[in-house]
Amino acid sequence: MSQPYMDVHNKFLSTRIEVAGSKAYCNTNVMAIEDWEQYPGSLPVSTCDPYTYDVTFLSEALRREAGRLFTTNDRLRLKVIESGHRNYNLQSVSELEEYLRGSKFRGTRVVLVPQEYSWGSLLISEEGFRKLVSYFEVFPPFLDVVHAFGRRTTPASDSIGGFQSHCSTGSTSVEHCYLLKHAEEHGRDEQDDPWSIRQMGVYHRRGENEDDLFIIINPSKSFQRRLKDAQTNSGLQPGPKDIQTLLLSCTTLGWRWHVNYVEGQFNDLKTKAHLAAVSEKERQHNDVSLEIEFSDTQDLQVIQDKLHKLSYILEMNFAAFRGVVSSISVTNSGENKESANLEKSRSEMEVCATETVLQKRRVDMMLHRLQATSGLMQNIVALRGLDALQIGSNMTIKIMSLAQSDNQLMVDLTKKAHKDAKTLKTITILTMIFLPASFVSQFLSMGYIKIQNGNNHVALHFANEMWIFGILTAILLVLVIGLWLFVEQRRRKRARLSHPIEDQAELGLIKKS
Repeated sequence: MSQPYMDVHNKFLSTRIEVAGSKAYCNTNVMAIEDWEQYPGSLPVSTCDPYTYDVTFLSEALRREAGRLFTTNDRLRLKVIESGHRNYNLQSVSELEEYLRGSKFRGTRVVLVPQEYSWGSLLISEEGFRKLVSYFEVFPPFLDVVHAFGRRTTPASDSIGGFQSHCSTGSTSVEHCYLLKHAEEHGRDEQDDPWSIRQMGVYHRRGENEDDLFIIINPSKSFQRRLKDAQTNSGLQPGPKDIQTLLLSCTTLGWRWHVNYVEGQFNDLKTKAHLAAVSEKERQHNDVSLEIEFSDTQDLQVIQDKLHKLSYILEMNFAAFRGVVSSISVTNSGENKESANLEKSRSEMEVCATETVLQKRRVDMMLHRLQATSGLMQNIVALRGLDALQIGSNMTIKIMSLAQSDNQLMVDLTKKAHKDAKTLKTITILTMIFLPASFVSQFLSMGYIKIQNGNNHVALHFANEMWIFGILTAILLVLVIGLWLFVEQRRRKRARLSHPIEDQAELGLIKKS
């Protein structure tokens, strides 16, 4: 054990005094305020055993997370309820320190530490928090509960919380802490889900002189309202069992309606799966005509994940309930005069525990039903995929049949074109044969060429007018070709005017897309 830690412990032991046969710790607690920066190292060994708790790590972790957990200034907003005495609203660290130094209250004390908003900073500074927990000598496991609050900069861890208890060595003082999660309607219209899962951190210490201290982190609105109404309606000041019963009751209240909402979402998807049409023929003849899409299976998986989370939260709440009931039995063992009140408190808390178990069973049952519905949806989606594949295959077969018919038609047209080409070839060959013969016979019949047979030779005589025939033929050929070129040029010009983009693309002026 380190020397500084032993020095602090010796200070606590040396300042412990006896008052009227009972032990008081006022001077010790005032001194603890001065050592607030060393918390939890400022705690006595009976509360913070260094063999159990890593004091240095816990202090550094609290300092490292201070920016996320607490406000950055000295202003705070604490409410201290001294049952049967008075209430205090503290708004600064100096007011908190003044209250702690001057308070001599013995009884049930409730300290409410609110949160700025959901997943916001606690409305207390690091200095104020350390002074508060140092003065009351709050055991280190409570820091685990505190770390569940503050600004949400990383995904929330479900391992934070749980019920933890501690009995101080050599005394009857018992302290415990736990995290309670409850369902509340957030009232925000922009979100589809009207419910939010919120939490309260609870620390309770039962002192040697039956002094009870509660530190409640982020008390719910329903808890504060019901605490005020209970005092007004009953006219009685709340005791420790009343505070614990009210905490458990406020935690239990909203779960039934939240589970009802989730069950309503599940029932909508289940009904859709049961009435959904699978094949195209069913969808055409079905009046309801409900269809299951892949997004429906995604929604079902979201609900399944939510139900698994709810089951875990309800189980953790039930564990905290059992821990509270057990702690009441321990702190009141041997007190026959309060046996009736103890049994009454336990029965009231058992009601909350029973309701929590009931809602957890509902959630577990929905998980089993959801697995069956999820399997049905997956089968429907798979069958619809097979149905679509079959329809696509049938359409492909029809298209292939049409393509085959087109191919056969093209083959027939090709055969006919081949026959026509042969015919044209025959005509062309005949023309090539008869055209020269016709040309020669024409020249002979017109007298431009005469054939004279002489002795042992044949002579050709050309008429003098034959040059006129040649010139006129050449002129007419030029006129015919020129007229054809003129007509073709006008046709192309009209085509460019009617289709300018296509024509420019053909000429390579622009690039086709």
